[in-house]
Amino acid sequence: MTAKTIAERVAAGAAFLDEREPGWDKRIDLDKLSIDSGCNCVLGQLYQGFGLGLVATGLVDTIDQDVDLGFYWDDEGTVREEVQDLTAAWQRLIAARRAGDPR
Repeated sequence: MTAKTIAERVAAGAAFLDEREPGWDKRIDLDKLSIDSGCNCVLGQLYQGFGLGLVATGLVDTIDQDVDLGFYWDDEGTVREEVQDLTAAWQRLIAARRAGDPR
């Protein structure tokens, strides 16, 4: 099985949220967005905490689905670099949507 790129993971996470929380992207504060913050990550901003977001979206009992959807980093990679790359990918996707590009 081929590992998904960060862009693919973030696109999958956005599609996941589109089904559950239409308009979610308008509720994210891009200036605060940081994947390594339980309060300021995507799920943290939408659900008042990463853990609460996992519960609300049904991801709490899944293994690595939060990683596959770009909500969390892969513990086997270079964490700091991946966190920065994930945060930047989410920022790009959301900014593009706000600019009218439905990526």
